[in-house]
Amino acid sequence: MKTDYLIVGSGLSALVCGALMANSGKTVHILEAHEHPGGFGHTFTMAKKYTFNAQFHYVWDCGEGHTVNRVLKKLGLDRDVTFERYDPNGYDHMRMPGYALDIPSEPEELIRRLSALFPEAGERIRQFVNEVEKTGEGLRKLAPPVKPIELLKNFGDVFCAVQHLNSTLQDVFDKFQLPQAAQTLLALQWPDFLLPPNQLSFYAWIALFRGYQEGAFYPTQHFEDVINSLVKVIRPLAKVRAF
Repeated sequence: MKTDYLIVGSGLSALVCGALMANSGKTVHILEAHEHPGGFGHTFTMAKKYTFNAQFHYVWDCGEGHTVNRVLKKLGLDRDVTFERYDPNGYDHMRMPGYALDIPSEPEELIRRLSALFPEAGERIRQFVNEVEKTGEGLRKLAPPVKPIELLKNFGDVFCAVQHLNSTLQDVFDKFQLPQAAQTLLALQWPDFLLPPNQLSFYAWIALFRGYQEGAFYPTQHFEDVINSLVKVIRPLAKVRAF
């Protein structure tokens, strides 16, 4: 059978691509070295009764009308593959000796909580969070397709984003002279990138941080169900083969 698309690896993005192609009537052949499809999203069992996910813990962009939701609708899976949102009042629980911070979705609430922990740095904390928000909005306007009129309307945000082209997260911490403990609480998600703040792009951290602020989600069933649902879309007109 003629293959329209040959995909090497069956991570989540590869499966989504394969499912979209198969759903449009194309034939897809996926090569995977592992015994299970799904990449970091695959599931395994230990001691015959404990089920674990390889790496995923939660994701963003799953709300109504967002990217994940639109893809699932296109595949006819939006009723079968559903997600639950973490508590927007505290989706992440940051803990270190002497400090505890539940990170909320609302920037103003984040400022309030951090300022309560570090009252001497309240104004600098506000400036930092505002910089995060402005840079994030600027990056959104710079994302393709770029609309010149939108760049002009949002010149302040865009200019703020461009200024941080080469900034690391540590650079921006230093710019606003945040207390070391505040930096640690805000940077506790850095292991997602396996890079310390002085090597982590400020843009990359913003994408992660603001993505979760807009909605951190986990599957109603399990990531295994997400992977298996994508594979089922692919299988009628494709193959997923180990090599």
